[in-house]
Amino acid sequence: MTMADTLTVRIYNVRFGAAILGTVPDRDPDSGETTIRRILIDVGNVSAGTGTGGGGEDAVFEAAVGDILDVLDGAPLDLYVMTHEHLDHVQGLFYAKTKLPALDVANRLKVDRVWLTASAHPDYYDTHPEARRKKLEFDAMYRRLAAFLAADGGAASQ
Repeated sequence: MTMADTLTVRIYNVRFGAAILGTVPDRDPDSGETTIRRILIDVGNVSAGTGTGGGGEDAVFEAAVGDILDVLDGAPLDLYVMTHEHLDHVQGLFYAKTKLPALDVANRLKVDRVWLTASAHPDYYDTHPEARRKKLEFDAMYRRLAAFLAADGGAASQ
């Protein structure tokens, strides 16, 4: 078995978040040639202000994104999948590009295709009434919680 025949999955410790890089051998049944496909699923980490501990630290993204770039070694990602638009799944590459210039993400990372959840589309909540209902419920709950925490300064700091 050669390296070209090996499926490799790297799961990065980004604390509270997700970052998975798959290297997938894609063998053409007619020619027998194998093409390596690289798939990145999410790169995120919850921000430091959320109280989860260790989120949003440069070292977390620097290590994960740096290794992803090193593994790619100039080869493009065939597919970057963002499972949903929460920061603990998608902020990492943007963060690394803007806050960690030594990684040179803008020049080192090339992506052929990107999949993003439909809920990121501008009219998604207009065309999906159940999702809109859930989003409105969440927004209302968030506003109530924010108002409660603002009213009790001690609770907000905890």
